[in-house]
This record gives sequence, C-alpha cells and structure tokens, in this order.
Amino acid sequence: MKNTWIIGLVLMIIMSGFTVSLTFLSPTVRAYTPHDPISINGDADFAIKATAEGWPGNGTVGNPYIINGLEIDGSEGNGIEIRHTNAYFIIEDSKIDNGKHGIYLKDVTHGTIDNCMMEDNTHALYLESSDENNLINNILTFNWIGIRLETSSDNQIVDNSVSNNSGGIALWNSTENDITDNNVLNNGNGIYLWNSDGNNVTGNSAINCDAGIWIKFCINNNIANNIMIEDGILLEGNLIEQWNTHHIDISNSVNSKPVFYWKNLTSGIVPSGAGQIILANCTNIKVENQMVTHGSAGIELGFSSINNILKNEASSNKKYGIYLYSSNGNTILNNNASNNGVGLYIENSNENSILNNNASSNDNEGVILRTSEGNDITNNTANNNHHGIDLYEAIGNNLTDNPVSDNVVGVQLYTSHSNNLTNNVFSDNNIGLYLITNSTKNLMVGNDVSSNRGRGVVLSFSNNNIFYHNNIRNNGAQLHLTLSFNTWDNGNQEGNYWSDYIGDDNDGDGIGDTDIPHHGVDHYPLMEPFDISGEEDESNDNGQALIFYERWFIILMAIIVLVIIMFLAFSLGRKRKYAEIPPEKEKKE
Repeated sequence: MKNTWIIGLVLMIIMSGFTVSLTFLSPTVRAYTPHDPISINGDADFAIKATAEGWPGNGTVGNPYIINGLEIDGSEGNGIEIRHTNAYFIIEDSKIDNGKHGIYLKDVTHGTIDNCMMEDNTHALYLESSDENNLINNILTFNWIGIRLETSSDNQIVDNSVSNNSGGIALWNSTENDITDNNVLNNGNGIYLWNSDGNNVTGNSAINCDAGIWIKFCINNNIANNIMIEDGILLEGNLIEQWNTHHIDISNSVNSKPVFYWKNLTSGIVPSGAGQIILANCTNIKVENQMVTHGSAGIELGFSSINNILKNEASSNKKYGIYLYSSNGNTILNNNASNNGVGLYIENSNENSILNNNASSNDNEGVILRTSEGNDITNNTANNNHHGIDLYEAIGNNLTDNPVSDNVVGVQLYTSHSNNLTNNVFSDNNIGLYLITNSTKNLMVGNDVSSNRGRGVVLSFSNNNIFYHNNIRNNGAQLHLTLSFNTWDNGNQEGNYWSDYIGDDNDGDGIGDTDIPHHGVDHYPLMEPFDISGEEDESNDNGQALIFYERWFIILMAIIVLVIIMFLAFSLGRKRKYAEIPPEKEKKE
C-alpha cells in the first residue's frame, strides 16, 4: 500500500489535464535565436555550413560541430535535415516547432540531439537508416510521433520526456537500440517496436498510454525495470518466436504489480498479485483469481494451449481484457472482461471453451472470434458494447445461451460459415443479428431476437443459412435482406415465430396457413413463440450446421452415381458375353 498515494497523485494530475513528466514540471525558460530551417547533405556540405554559420567544432570525435540555441519554425518542411554524414555533431538547447520533421537524420552516424524542445511536428525526431546516434534529454510534446527510428541500429535514446503525442517512441525495422530512462506520458502508444529485434527497453516510465510498451512482430528484445501506470505491455506476433524469445522479467510493473511473462512452460500456477500476465508457448498453466486491470492487456496467450483462465478480473484495460493468439484447447471460465477496448479477443485459435464470462461495456467488441474454428461460446454476457459478439472469418463455432443486449450490433457474422447459434437472446440492440459479406451455411435455431431498436435480423450478401424455431418479435424492423437467399424452416414445415404475423392457422397445427411466405421468406410461420429452453444443438461432430437439403442432395447424387455404375456394369457384361460367342463359319460355296 505504500505506493498507493503516489499512484493516486499521478492519476489525479493526469485526470486534471495537466501535462507532466516525472523529471520536470515545466521547461526551463530561455532565450533562443530565431533561425531559418537548416539542410545539410554530406560531410563536405556540413563543413561549409559550419564555417558560414560560425558553428564551433571540426566534426571529429573530440571536437564535434555544435549547433546551439536556435529557434526554428519548420512550417515549410523540416526544421533541421541532415543526410549522408559521418561527422560528429551536437544539436543542443534548441526549439523546433511546426515541421514535417523537427529534426530528420537520414544515413547519419555520430550525431547527438541533446536538450531540445519540439512541438507540433509530424515527427519531432526522425532517424532513417541512421546508426550510432544519441537522443538525450529532449522534451517532445504534441507531435504525431515523438521519436521515430526506421531501419536504424545502435542508437541511444535516453532521458527524453515524450508526452501528449499520438505515438511516443516508435521503432520500425530497427535493431540493437537502447531505449533507457525515458518518461512517456499520455501518448497513444508509449514505446512501440515493430519488426525490431534485439533492442533494450529498460528503466522507462510509461503512464496513461494506450500501450505502454507495444512489441509487434519482434524477437529477442530485452524489457526490464520499466514502470507502467494505467497501461502495460502489449505483445503480438504471428510466429511463435515473436512470442517466446523475449526477456521480460518481473522487474517490470503495471500499477506497482509485477508483470508475469512465462514462456515455454508445461505446468504451473501464476502467483497471485500480478499486474499483467503473458503466456508464450505454455501449456497446463492456471491463471486464477487475478486482478489485472487498468493496463493495456490483462491476460495474453500466444501459442499456448490447454490452459485454464479462471475467475479473473480482467477489466478496464486499454486494449484487451483477455487475448488469445494461435492458442487452442484453453478454458476461459467465469472471468470479468468488461470496460476494455475489447473484452475477449480470440484470434487464429481453435477449440477453446469460452464459458460464463462477462464481456460488457467494452469500447468495441465484447467477444470477437477472428479466423478461429471450433470454439464453444456459451453463457457469456455481452451487453453495452459496440458489437456484442463478432465472428470474423470464423468457421464451425458454437454460440449457445449467450445473453446479448444493448449493443449497437448484438451478433455479427462477417464472411463466416458453418457456425451454430442456438438458444441465444439478442435483445435491445440497434441490430440484433447481422450476417454480412458471404456468411453462409450457418444454423440459427431457438434464438430470441426481440425489442431491437433498428432491425431484428439483417442479411447482406449471405446465402444458404438456415433459420427455424427462432422468436423474432417486437423489433423496429423484423427483417432486412440484401441479395440473400436462405432457408427459414427445418424441413418439417416448422419455421419461426414472428410477432407481426397476423395470418390464420386454418387446420390448428400451430403453423400459419395464410399470408405466406411471411416477409417473403417463411412459409411455415409459428403461431406462438417457440419454447427455446429445450432446443437441442443440431450440429455435426465438426461443429458445422446440418443443412437438410444438402443431405437430400448428397443422397440424390449417390443414387445417380449408383445408377451410372450399374449401367456401366451391365454394358460391360453384355460386351463380354458377345465377345465369347465365336463368329459363324463362312458358308462354303
């Protein structure tokens, strides 16, 4: 508890809207000399300009050029641009604003940028194909990106204050750089590594960024002694080595609690009191009763299978409550994944059991399955999200008994097929159920689609789906179709209940006989709501929808093939018979 008052003070300052750093409250006021933008191309040009400008130094390691005390408005381009140099130089105590790039170095070595202030640039400091430079003690605010390195190596980024930028410190395709003792505050992303390997990220403070440290498509980075408050680490990659080759130890903290990054383990229980949990290539790990909140991602699994994620509070994270990538056969049970960017994000992951979780009040999706197959999504509450449950290019998943309410879209299927939606409640959304862009062969049975403000069911360019025994009632518009042709009964003359059906049941069998097909689709509308409590899941062993007319098609094709085989056999037999009869002898004259 001893750090609680410190965290509280920092958060109060953040919420009150002041821009602060852990090392300064306001920049030192000093007088600058106004100067036009500077452009240097090559060592010879540097020497000429240094002489003309009166800059001290000769470009050697012991006597570098020094550019000092300038104020540059870069509104017509870059404030200072240096290309293709090996000379040693220092740019210090200067102020550069409003440029495309405040300071831009391309193919440059041996430069030092020290104690400069840069504001309202696209990039404050941008290094491209530049190595062995030092970026030290600069104040970078209200830029698009504070510091950007691209294809640059062996640079030192030390003691900078980077605040209120869309991106703080960003590395693209850059290796073996040291990012040390920087303060990154209120940025979209604090420290971002993209396809950048072997970097050291140590001793930094990241406060109130979307992702304190975001590591994407990288290997072999060292992440140590970083303090993260109201954000954390976000690890992503589509190869196993992008998950399990980093060094991330418990010296990193999220909200004064340790980060547990476990890799290549085959059993274990994560200790209590974690600030964030990342499992990389792990199996048989239990994560239970953790409070992983107010970070960037509460719990992440990459290439990790047969783990148990149970009864955790994974809420109020900037990106994800719980994130799975290429992780199969896990049990995600009784977790609270609310008030995140996304509650439960399941990507490229198969045959997981997602049971009894609360995924409500998230900024985007409550639950999203992306390119994932064979998952069971059962009895999860997904209320008050943008999308309650979202299937994106997902195949053969089962959604059962999920209450989904008060979302913009209750459940959306995008280019998804052979999924089973059974006994769910889609109510009080703007759209209850939305199938879009070639979502096919899905089975919707026993769902309650009711009281949705805009439309109950929407199908757009989605064919060969089956709907029956659903209760579709009291929606703003019951059904909206765009070039979608589907089946609206079970093949046994039982369709769906529609609250706006006013036809008659002439024979008393509970099926409407007049004013059909209802809404132009349902030839067998039910006269009373269907009792969905006892509806059985009608899926095959592969989790794919059983489509009755496909069965009949297969039977018919089998009969046709059998007839063809019998005909060929009969024809072949006749030929053999005739071949065995000797020809008649020629009559002698």
